[in-house]
Amino acid sequence: CSGGRCDGAGTCRPTNDRPENATYLGSLPAGQLVTSGNTCGASTQPSAWCNGQSEIYYYVYVTRRSVLYVDTFGSTFDTVINVSSDGYNSYFCNDDSCGTLQSQIAPGSPFVVNPGYYYIAVGGFVGSCGNFTLRVQAVPASNPVIQVGRGGGQVAYYSTAGQANMVNLGCGASGGDITFYWTLCPGIGGGTFSANTCSGYTTYDTALEYFDGTSGGAACNDDSCGLRSSLSVGVSTGPGIRAFYQDGWGGQVGNNYTAYS
Repeated sequence: CSGGRCDGAGTCRPTNDRPENATYLGSLPAGQLVTSGNTCGASTQPSAWCNGQSEIYYYVYVTRRSVLYVDTFGSTFDTVINVSSDGYNSYFCNDDSCGTLQSQIAPGSPFVVNPGYYYIAVGGFVGSCGNFTLRVQAVPASNPVIQVGRGGGQVAYYSTAGQANMVNLGCGASGGDITFYWTLCPGIGGGTFSANTCSGYTTYDTALEYFDGTSGGAACNDDSCGLRSSLSVGVSTGPGIRAFYQDGWGGQVGNNYTAYS
């Protein structure tokens, strides 16, 4: 069996079509991890989540509490993806997303994970197979994680009092923090993300932070309008996850009124 795994019945399978033979992609959060392959000829595990079959397995290491993101946009067939701790169970699975036959985790609710290894299975819906692209990203996560929509003129008004110091991306940001994230479909993205805490409703010395799951780039601002913050940063194009963070300089907390778009 050249370039694959013999299943004992004379059939040549892809080398990583079982969880114990999963291929390691790397660690996150950082710049995105991308790979490609073909699922045709892969075996199907007894527990097929979201009706996925003919699965190829990968795994990643998450170094800190994060929101994990996975998609298969750019694949040539009806994909299914499943994420688990060992390849044999399921934390999250998805069949179709963004109006396509490809898959995305997690577009509807935050998939927050703690440090550790996570297995990703790429398969086909009810036996579909073909060429796939797998994209894996992550953004650092606070204890509170809130999904937000895209668009201008939005406001996040929360108190960071009582929140843990989880995310430190620079600018002296070491207060209690809150994560706000959004996901993007193919053909969406680019442009500029802007946010500020300049309103009088903000009651303390704030810091704003931003993290781009595609590039792994981070940005921050401490004092821009007095002791309050203003941030403007370019956003990567293409599918993925982006996040910004309400934080405080020097461990400070308080009421945070962030206008963003």
